[in-house]
Amino acid sequence: MSDRRTILILSANPKGTSPLRLGEEIREIKEGLRRSKYRDLYQIETAEAVRVGDIQRAMLDYEPNIVHFCGHGGGQEGLVFEDVTGQIKLVSAEALAGLFSLFADRLDCVLLNACYSEVQAKEISRHINSVIGMSQAIGDQAAIAFAVGFYNALGADRDVDFAYKLGCNAISMQGIPEHLTPKLLTKNNTTKPENTMTNQRVFISYRSQEPDVSLAQEFHDRLQAAGHTAFMAAKSISWGENWIERIDQELKKCDYFLLLLSEQSASSDMVAGEVRTARGLRDKVGKPIILPIRVNLPIDDLLNYELRSVLQTIQQKSWRSPDDTPVLVQDILSLMAAGQTPEPVTLESPVVATIAAKDLPPVGKGNSIQSNQDFEFDAYISYVDRDPDSTWVWDVLLPKLEEAGLHIAVSGDSAHPGVPRLIDIEQGIKQSKRTVIVLSENYLLDNMTTFENALGQSMGIQEGSYRLLPVKMMSLDNMELPVRLSMLTILELSHPRRAEREFQRLVQSLESPLPKMR
Repeated sequence: MSDRRTILILSANPKGTSPLRLGEEIREIKEGLRRSKYRDLYQIETAEAVRVGDIQRAMLDYEPNIVHFCGHGGGQEGLVFEDVTGQIKLVSAEALAGLFSLFADRLDCVLLNACYSEVQAKEISRHINSVIGMSQAIGDQAAIAFAVGFYNALGADRDVDFAYKLGCNAISMQGIPEHLTPKLLTKNNTTKPENTMTNQRVFISYRSQEPDVSLAQEFHDRLQAAGHTAFMAAKSISWGENWIERIDQELKKCDYFLLLLSEQSASSDMVAGEVRTARGLRDKVGKPIILPIRVNLPIDDLLNYELRSVLQTIQQKSWRSPDDTPVLVQDILSLMAAGQTPEPVTLESPVVATIAAKDLPPVGKGNSIQSNQDFEFDAYISYVDRDPDSTWVWDVLLPKLEEAGLHIAVSGDSAHPGVPRLIDIEQGIKQSKRTVIVLSENYLLDNMTTFENALGQSMGIQEGSYRLLPVKMMSLDNMELPVRLSMLTILELSHPRRAEREFQRLVQSLESPLPKMR
């Protein structure tokens, strides 16, 4: 190296997203380079709380050789920047790649230190020599450790490849099991092989009843014996450990999601929640690969809306007796050894044709957004029917919305006697333009409300629209929210000064056309 090189650090942590330790990350990078042997080779420029319009200006002003982004990533939806009001503004991989390609004569490295940013890294690497992105969610501690290790190596006059390896090692040295999350891609869009391993992580989803439990145990033991890491809740979670948090962590880490689909698990809220999360991760980052096995459940048996929408194009295996177990295990091991995904089921296949013959309710198709006139309700309110939530919904929220002339369906209140609750929920959400979710501590602990908001979000993804509209009825730390909810703009209806203004924004949103994904 001979010329002084410029590192441009872009950071963003918009309102409504979980707080990150971005200041600490920037400070550690600066301090590490300041103490490095070749510190005079680098100068650092920063742009914080970056809005979309700031990115181009910073690139023109500083002409960087290295761009470092720290903040939130939304997988396929884009990287999270800010708009003029400090709210979330997503920027797509294509837009970022197009921008950076204009500066490719000077820019030779981009580091996206954000969750699920490998999607953007792959697109940018078509134009830039070295790009680093994250293949899954990454914690603050691991992100900072990687950044420090990476820039310490650059400050020692090492190349990007070595710096990347040192960054991954820095995560390992901290005892954090996330050293495989960063991915280095080169201009031909291939991932460096040094950061791969043959061991695969498999999450086993099942119902705690027989024969599901025994079958899950056998799959667990056989996969472990083959050198893979299998997670089975009853066996892997320690006494006193936070059950929900551990399951969420394991789902984010897993490469394969083995779904044991029996008559019991098909009606389980817990299994439905795991399937929702697995599908969301798969759609964002390409994994986990979902492997459904029907356990004494005929292929044409009726499934609920959510399972149908996930499984309708996924090849499904069947288990009818213990004799099938070794064959299925070998199929799974062969699939993982080859790094393959099962062939998708086409809409003309016998499986889909058989299910269609059952006259099931239709599954939404991408970009088929209903017009406002097609909805029976302006909003479906998802809440927990316990105080203080129920009192607030019925005495505060509902009267304000009805005073504005809006037609509202309330969870539980719109139920039809004799009809299964899940079907009523599905119909209520489907017939409503938006789903207003009333966030509270009670709400986050309730399985049925989790089902409601995930169903609304899934319908929106299939249609290409934003269905969910989250509101807070009390002060609530965004760190407590699932990532898929914390990424959304949340209205603070309990804010001591802005409550009335936030109510007006809610009414305006419900009166407006259903927003489309771009």
